[in-house]
Amino acid sequence: MSLEQLIAFGLTLGVEGFVAFLLAPLFGASRERAMIAAMLGSAITHPVVWPAFYALWPHLKLWSYGVVEAYAVLGEMLVYRLATFVSWWRAFLISLLVNAASVGAGFLMRALD
Repeated sequence: MSLEQLIAFGLTLGVEGFVAFLLAPLFGASRERAMIAAMLGSAITHPVVWPAFYALWPHLKLWSYGVVEAYAVLGEMLVYRLATFVSWWRAFLISLLVNAASVGAGFLMRALD
C-alpha cells in the first residue's frame, strides 16, 4: 500500500466513521454500531477499491469512480445491515450517504493539494 493509499484509507475511516456516527439516529441505528460498521465495512472494501480503480481506468475513465463506489456502497450496506439491524433500504441509504461524504472529502483534499 502506497503512502497515498494509506492516507486515503485513514481519511476514509475518519470521515465515514464520523458521518455514520452523526447519521445513525436518523435511521434508527445505534451511533456506536454505525460507526463500527462504517470502519469495518471500509476496511473490507477499501483494499479492493484501489486496484480495481486502476485496472478499470484505462477502459472506463471517469466511470471507474462510479463502478468502484457502487461496489463500496453495496458491500458496506451489508455490514450496516448486519451490524445495526436496520432495514436493507436504510442500510443502503446510510452506506450511500457515508460514501458520498468520503468521496467528497477525497475530491476536496485533491483540489486543495
